[in-house]
Amino acid sequence: MKNEKLKITESPRDAQQGLPFTIPVEKRAAYINELMLAGFDIIDFGSFVSPKAVPQMAHSNDVLELIDKSKSDTQLLAIVGNTRGAEEACASAKLDIVGFPYSISNTFLQKNINSSIEKIDETASSIGKICNDHNKIFRVL
Repeated sequence: MKNEKLKITESPRDAQQGLPFTIPVEKRAAYINELMLAGFDIIDFGSFVSPKAVPQMAHSNDVLELIDKSKSDTQLLAIVGNTRGAEEACASAKLDIVGFPYSISNTFLQKNINSSIEKIDETASSIGKICNDHNKIFRVL
């Protein structure tokens, strides 16, 4: 453990998705670009979920397009709730890590990703395979 590096993940996604309004794509990307210059190891920048469920995270793909990774070693993480989101997220070369919110609480799963205890292992396994096929890191959160 002595030689392991502490990795810091900044999560503007978490704060932004709770806002009662949507920040324009250009401003979201500009903010991420500034955070990358600050030197965070990982930035949880957005999510690939239904815009009906989380309108603040709509157009995460467009945000990715405007992110400049040329001046930073920061890895980008996005949250997905299902295989459709994983496929969409993994299509971007700029994305490094796909996060999946796993829980043993049926209430959490239903409210957060419209899933259940009975389906969660199969979904996580499928998302893991998609990530592996696209050379992305899969992180269960």
